[in-house]
Amino acid sequence: MPANLAWMPTFGNDFGVAENWVHISTGLVSDDPPAQGDSLTFDGRSDADCVGMYGFGADPMFPDYASFRLLSGYDGTVTLATGVSTDVFTLQSGSIAQGGSSANLSVSSTFTWTGGVLNNTPSNATVAILGGGQITLGGPGTTLTAGSTLAFGNLNPAGVVTTIISGAGDLLLNTTNDNAVFVGADTKVELTVVGVDSEQKLKAAGAKKVVLNPRSEWRYTGAGTRDLELAVENVGGWFDVGGLGGPGGGSLVEVRLKGGGGGTPGYLQKTSADTKLHIMTGCTLDLVGVEFKMESGSLFIRTNPDATAGMASLRVANLRANMTITGGDIVFDTPPQVDGAPRWTTLSTQGPVSWSGGTYRPGINAQSDEANLWKIAGTLTINADGPVKPHIQHILQFPQAQLPSRTWTVVETVNPPGLETGKIEGPNPTFPDGTSEDVNGFKIDSRRDSADVKRFLEIKRD
Repeated sequence: MPANLAWMPTFGNDFGVAENWVHISTGLVSDDPPAQGDSLTFDGRSDADCVGMYGFGADPMFPDYASFRLLSGYDGTVTLATGVSTDVFTLQSGSIAQGGSSANLSVSSTFTWTGGVLNNTPSNATVAILGGGQITLGGPGTTLTAGSTLAFGNLNPAGVVTTIISGAGDLLLNTTNDNAVFVGADTKVELTVVGVDSEQKLKAAGAKKVVLNPRSEWRYTGAGTRDLELAVENVGGWFDVGGLGGPGGGSLVEVRLKGGGGGTPGYLQKTSADTKLHIMTGCTLDLVGVEFKMESGSLFIRTNPDATAGMASLRVANLRANMTITGGDIVFDTPPQVDGAPRWTTLSTQGPVSWSGGTYRPGINAQSDEANLWKIAGTLTINADGPVKPHIQHILQFPQAQLPSRTWTVVETVNPPGLETGKIEGPNPTFPDGTSEDVNGFKIDSRRDSADVKRFLEIKRD
């Protein structure tokens, strides 16, 4: 029968010595060293280090141990000599050490981390979080440190597993691997802070990346600011600023991406048409001094459910970056009815935009000249020389029996503060079929301001 053991060494610090363990239920010294299926606890019974922790090479579906817990009151270090798998892992205090890539830790069911150090020997070892769980930061001025790559995965074939990173403070990713975080298929990492003055920061030692694999999710919800000092490489996943919304589910999140640089984009979206970036109106994605690059997938603007007639700021999604768009779509939510009228939303970007491929898909109102708007503080440079072209494909909302004859402004450039760079350079984009007028008489045109500067792109129907 599996044992429930606590660390209380009397013969050195060796994990595999039976006399260093006691049965929690009786307090009696164990007759046997830890065996597969046992539950292991390190707590205030002893602060002594533990060396040589071993696993049995078990499949994570049938892990080595039922639980592996370092609880408050334990201040020592548990050193893994081999790979170890456990159904439940709790780290409240003390630390584990993973000396190399073979000393990986896999958690099959529940991962809980509120204190202590997750690998105090930075290496390219991995902590695989395969059943979801909770990482809770201790408040402003506190730091949780991981010296391993965090790999979020899923052993559950029936649905998505979620790990929530909550609270204010710093999470320092100190791995020696360039890829500090992997998020796998059918796996969600949700980062939430309540309180606009409560910052949450994911920091890294050196140039590191978060890699979002197909069908993965990285989601920011709540209110407040988050710093992500790692580059994001999205190769089929979903990077979400604001969450899904729903009644009362609006977010006011500012995410500041500070990773990348030196030729590495702070945010790179590529590989798959399913790759997604969602930004809720009222929220901001700020790439601080680094490039935003979209090669495929979609940038989707979701309407904040708290947006009302008197709250125009909640109908604007903000993206601050030097942007390069070579593919993918820019898409808006269907305008919701608020106070009896549709609420049209705006994508506001700050910084120069280079657009050479992909499709911009604004909604236009069949009943008025209202439309979704891409407002650019800077220069929009359009390049149609390559095999992939930049396109506009409007979406007619609230259609009537007869097609409307109106003009809708769908792109506007303005001068950023202190600069005279708000303009459009290059040819007009076309419809996806390569024409500037579709079969229904809708045309793509541009307009100049009073100083003869090309500033606007429009959809027209005479």
